[in-house]
Amino acid sequence: MNRSRGHGARGGQRRPPDELRQIIAALADRKAVDPIVLDLRGLSEATDYFVIASGTSDAHVRGMAEHLMAEVDPHHVEGLAQGRWVLLDYVDVVVHLF
Repeated sequence: MNRSRGHGARGGQRRPPDELRQIIAALADRKAVDPIVLDLRGLSEATDYFVIASGTSDAHVRGMAEHLMAEVDPHHVEGLAQGRWVLLDYVDVVVHLF
């Protein structure tokens, strides 16, 4: 799988990519608890950003994941049926919902 890195050096003044802004907005729509964005550019070849957020229940986590999937089409999803931990892979952004 080709994971393009053309984002420049870590610590630059680049705006977050549109996809990341859409992901954060979708999670805010569904009242994500304590969302955080980790900038991994220059630290990881696997992805540029981790987004980590919590829900108040398994149903809340599933609801956030389903809403996010409707807003931004993921490359890969794991854990949706259980809802305890859902991983949504957008290649340059990986979302972890707990």
